[in-house]
Amino acid sequence: MQEAGNAVRRKIAGKNAVPSMRDDVESGYMRASDTSSSKSAKYKNPYTSEGEKGRGCFDSLTCTIVLLLGLFVLCKFDMWYVSTPTEIKFAQLQVLDEEVIKFARIMKEEEERLYGRLSSVSEARNQHQEALFDIEVEHGEKVEALKGIADAGEEVSKLKEEIEKLDREKKEATKKLEDEIQKSEKELFTLHNLIDNLTVDPSRFCHNCDFKQGDLNTTCGARLKYIMRKHDDTSTEQAMHGIIETDPNCLEKK
Repeated sequence: MQEAGNAVRRKIAGKNAVPSMRDDVESGYMRASDTSSSKSAKYKNPYTSEGEKGRGCFDSLTCTIVLLLGLFVLCKFDMWYVSTPTEIKFAQLQVLDEEVIKFARIMKEEEERLYGRLSSVSEARNQHQEALFDIEVEHGEKVEALKGIADAGEEVSKLKEEIEKLDREKKEATKKLEDEIQKSEKELFTLHNLIDNLTVDPSRFCHNCDFKQGDLNTTCGARLKYIMRKHDDTSTEQAMHGIIETDPNCLEKK
């Protein structure tokens, strides 16, 4: 009878019963050590105790680490998937092409500048040489004219002074022109050397030498053919120079 009464009471109480201690523990609102009745129990935040606070931080940190590791693995997989060896080599080839063409263009611009200066200096030197010749001719004509006057009975001393004056003028003008010509010759020599250094002797370019940059492994000759085929506005010498700049191994040692 007592057991039946208890069962009835439990059924009646089930409709209006407050959460039990076990329910509170399972739902995270109470600790299992609480001994107060279910009616008087107060709901507590799980972070009010140091133990629960530490566990919450640990769980949050663990989730963050796991998330970061997952992102890292995903990125590595994406890089592996997108960047295939062929594409990596192609990207490296593009960079090398840009370097070769950059050097070739610099060489071309510098060569044009030097040739322009060479033409200007050569023209100036030629003008100085012509002026020097004209001075020589003009001086000779004036001296002959003065000698003719002297033969006609003019004062010899005065004519002599005129001739000496012409000689001094000729000497000064000649010295100035000769200095300019010498200066031009030195500059022309320097310009010729600079131009020679801008180009590569085709006989010294090693076509069969290995060209290795990154994952790219080919020959210098193959690189030259590729550059000339892709950039037909570049001269052979400029392309050779650019390739040697990126890999000095392509230049045969003397």
